[in-house]
Amino acid sequence: MKKIQVWDLPIRLFHWALVVMIVVCIYTINQENITAHQYAGIFVLILLLFRIIWGLIGSSTAKFWDFVKGPVTIYNYMRYGVSKTEGHNPMGAYMVLLMLFVLLTQTITGLFLTDNTYLHQDSPLYKLISGDTRKYFKMIHQYNLYVIYVMIGLHITAILGYFFFKGQNLVKTMVVGSRKESEWHSPMAKEMSGNKPWLALVIVVVLGIVVPYMLYGYMKNIEFFVWIQNTALWLKGLLF
Repeated sequence: MKKIQVWDLPIRLFHWALVVMIVVCIYTINQENITAHQYAGIFVLILLLFRIIWGLIGSSTAKFWDFVKGPVTIYNYMRYGVSKTEGHNPMGAYMVLLMLFVLLTQTITGLFLTDNTYLHQDSPLYKLISGDTRKYFKMIHQYNLYVIYVMIGLHITAILGYFFFKGQNLVKTMVVGSRKESEWHSPMAKEMSGNKPWLALVIVVVLGIVVPYMLYGYMKNIEFFVWIQNTALWLKGLLF
């Protein structure tokens, strides 16, 4: 049976890394491990920034304009069940945008919070806002978590619905990256194009260095190379 490539490796790794880190964030906050929760949140922020960049310059199915369509396309998909793209369908497209917005809201508000127990370090940007604003951010951070729970539930429900009612294994496709002909969204399905894994790697490495430095180095007036050296020593002690 004929298959086509739907998702590139960077998108698949992003997806599953995001799943893992969201679970870590939820687990660490429930265990009141604020430091680990903070670092996991920074990792999520890096992943989200990568996804936004990749949505502009990545492979064809990763780009926002490939799957974000207008109301007519959504109506036709709901009525006929046919999508013009093998990536996200028109309904799933807005779920992706909403998830990015909700998770960005969660990570950004978390950057300004403090640890009232003094057992862990405060978030890196807490000094930039007043106490009253911080209370508002904390409220958003707490209640937005319930929105994330709802969206996770809707996402899982959609996956199960596609599997049982439409015979499409979305999880398998996000693992292997390809989709067999019987699961195509349209009769004239097109293969993904513009695969650039090395560019994705460069973007992730740059973000993985710049974002933590801006939050933990620059905000404390630490020179870049000094911060790199200190971080390398910290990682060495942590791993070995």
